[in-house]
Amino acid sequence: MSIQAKQRKASTFATADDNALFVAVASLNFEAVVETYDRHASALGSLALLIAGDVEFAKDAVVGAFIALWRAPTTIDLEEQTLRAALAGNVYAHCTHERKSRGGPARQAKIGWSSQPATRANLLFPSRPQRDLLGLILLGEHSHRQAARRVGLSEDIAAKMITAAIAHRQLQRLLDIVDFERIVAI
Repeated sequence: MSIQAKQRKASTFATADDNALFVAVASLNFEAVVETYDRHASALGSLALLIAGDVEFAKDAVVGAFIALWRAPTTIDLEEQTLRAALAGNVYAHCTHERKSRGGPARQAKIGWSSQPATRANLLFPSRPQRDLLGLILLGEHSHRQAARRVGLSEDIAAKMITAAIAHRQLQRLLDIVDFERIVAI
């Protein structure tokens, strides 16, 4: 007797594009919602975790986005954005609401700066708006214009923040390579 993991039967929507999936979701086809979840939940979960900083809330935000999709699919316009971008916008709204209810970025920054290792780590991360922009663009399939509007910034400022975040990431890679403790000890 062999033990094999039960596999979910292949979805009839496995090869469908997002537009066809959305049409099926709009007609309340639960299998289409499951396929949509399988395709996009991982990236949306990463986005939620990046924005909210809490694993449990990130899970809840992703599930909430799919519940909202199921309840009101007509609120999504696929001519303006992709299905993932629409779902990511919903996740972002949930997460920023949660972030504000926990005291907002100022309170979180104050807590984060209280210890020496946290201070060093905060210097290596892009600012909150930069992380939000990058998350929406890289994980949520937003254009830089859509991400700028969602975060509440002008396109010019958003473009500068994205450029600065990329430069910051390159600096972080350099700092990861250099062993400063060994240099200071010498």
